[in-house]
Amino acid sequence: MERRYFNSGTAALSVALRRASAALPAGTTARVALPAYACPNLLASVRWAGAEPVYYDLNAESLAGEAGVLKRWLAAPDVLVVHVDAFGAPSLPEPIGGPRVIHDLAQSYAPYELNWRARAPYSILSFGRAKPLSLTLGGALLTTSAMTGSAVQDTSDTKGMQPGPDRARIAGRAAAYALSLHPMVFGLLARIPQLGIGQTHLRALKRVELWPDSFDALVQAAISSLRLNMGRWLEDTQAMLRLVQESGGEVPSGVARAASTLPLWRVPILCPTAQGAATLSQEGAHLGISRLYGCTIPQMAGTAEREVAERWPVATSIAARLVTLPTHGRLSPRAHEQLRRLLGKIFR
Repeated sequence: MERRYFNSGTAALSVALRRASAALPAGTTARVALPAYACPNLLASVRWAGAEPVYYDLNAESLAGEAGVLKRWLAAPDVLVVHVDAFGAPSLPEPIGGPRVIHDLAQSYAPYELNWRARAPYSILSFGRAKPLSLTLGGALLTTSAMTGSAVQDTSDTKGMQPGPDRARIAGRAAAYALSLHPMVFGLLARIPQLGIGQTHLRALKRVELWPDSFDALVQAAISSLRLNMGRWLEDTQAMLRLVQESGGEVPSGVARAASTLPLWRVPILCPTAQGAATLSQEGAHLGISRLYGCTIPQMAGTAEREVAERWPVATSIAARLVTLPTHGRLSPRAHEQLRRLLGKIFR
């Protein structure tokens, strides 16, 4: 498998879209099928690649696209499909072949398993904030052997080779980010609207830089360290799932099943109402609770809320009712009890 490193996962996805577009009929402007609810950086990548975004609705249990939906989009010769492992739950239903499928691994721990195999021609990793391997910057484009060759080696769609960050810079950024994840610090920072802590907004992608292969040594060392903790993080994830269930909360069943074998970076739950989600995120900010995106990608792109609700009802419901809870054992026993009471207030 070919690995190429870039300054962000968004940049890696942008390059993947440009390269996948080469499989389209000559003179065709690519349409890119995106999940209607996901990180808005997906849309930034589509715009950078000069493509047109289109959207598909989600499965309410996996919070991701279904295989049948993805295949229907692929029946159109001008469409590329991006599948996202929502909230870290591996969810690509089956390997999907062809040169027009891109798998965004997002917050999934799956690619760090020893036996992991790609399930699509292109796979995207991000090493930014809120990712299992959080170096706070950087990303990777993984390309299966069947797709290697000139398309992989071509760097004309980037600003050329950049030196990449040094280890001291990464270590400093990672230490500061780890401190910000402490519930008390997170809660304080989340109360400062200008910082946008716990939120992701649509921003244009300004630069795409190719980093040297030497960056791989740093990534592999970080992966080795991450693997040592995955068992403990899985236990923490399952403990959080039990707390939610005991409090009457709803974790989508597909996500819960995925968490039986792999840890989640955050546990997504669906509140009964949008007001309940707002209350939970406001009163639980000091516990690390976050709503993240808060609305659908089509809305961020300017589509009217009413049209979005009609065309992508599941994504609309998820955007309104979803909040995420932290894992990794960062909550003290006292904080766990506070969370239990807060969840009970919303769900009972």
